[in-house]
Amino acid sequence: MNPGFYLSLLYFLNSAVGADDNFTISLAQKDVAGYENGSILLSVSYHMVTRVSWFQIRWFRLIQTAENPLLICTIRDDGPGQKTITLFPTDGYEKRMKVFPENGSLIIQRLKMEDSGMYRVSMMDNNQTKSFDINVTVNYDQTHGLENAFTMDKAPSLERQFNCSCNNRGVDVPTSAWIILSSRLSSVLITILVFLALHIQGRRAHRQRMLSRLYKYR
Repeated sequence: MNPGFYLSLLYFLNSAVGADDNFTISLAQKDVAGYENGSILLSVSYHMVTRVSWFQIRWFRLIQTAENPLLICTIRDDGPGQKTITLFPTDGYEKRMKVFPENGSLIIQRLKMEDSGMYRVSMMDNNQTKSFDINVTVNYDQTHGLENAFTMDKAPSLERQFNCSCNNRGVDVPTSAWIILSSRLSSVLITILVFLALHIQGRRAHRQRMLSRLYKYR
């Protein structure tokens, strides 16, 4: 048989099993769902078949087939056991998204409803690029929504109560009532004391007048 046939067959088999691949990547789920204000993990992983000096992980948000970059993680091999990892942006997209250089997974925190959509992870070295797409669905958290509605409805009354307590300088209701009652009792007591003093003074004046009349008729 023609030797060229064997060479072609060998090349085909090597390509089929990925013998020429420097790395392989895998995807845990193609569809991931989460809840508003929660967190989700877009789990992927990679395995280096042969050592590479440069490797990059990129995450995109697909909007009408256009790739909108979210995060870029660049890994450089500086020698045995030494790597330089660069993240852009360093604090994550909108400070809500982080990528794990160890496996390339992406975590999204404080989910928004508009985060729903298609995401793409691309991994590449100097020779090849491999990508996976993941569909993300963010569901509305009804419990959280009800809590927000309750808080918003109650906020004005709670604020008025808070302001009221602040106006009382932190004094609670029983103490405030006792202060008011004490002040009223004090006023009544003072009034009684004044009345008694006037009454005693009047009796003394009357007694002095009676004594004066007695001394006059003697």
